[in-house]
Amino acid sequence: MITTLSKRPKEKSSYTVTVSFTDGSGSVVVPSEITWSLYDKDENVVNGREDVSISADSEVDIELYGDDLVLGKKVLLIEATIDGMPVKDAVYIPSIVDLPGVD
Repeated sequence: MITTLSKRPKEKSSYTVTVSFTDGSGSVVVPSEITWSLYDKDENVVNGREDVSISADSEVDIELYGDDLVLGKKVLLIEATIDGMPVKDAVYIPSIVDLPGVD
């Protein structure tokens, strides 16, 4: 499933993406492993954020901040292992809002 977020983050601010995990019937599941990566529109890794491991839970918050939120569109790729099966999901983050005077 591909999700596009409606709220545009501000340049070099902070932005939380909450991800929840369910099975095909909609029941909450806890993956055995979760990683995420952040890419720009040209598929370059942003700010070294590739294969970042996070604690497995049925719902997790991914915090993006500072140089994660430089100008341009971003793609957050979430990879998890659920019942031994790899699962991937992409979250499209709309263009970052340019704040005058922010470097």
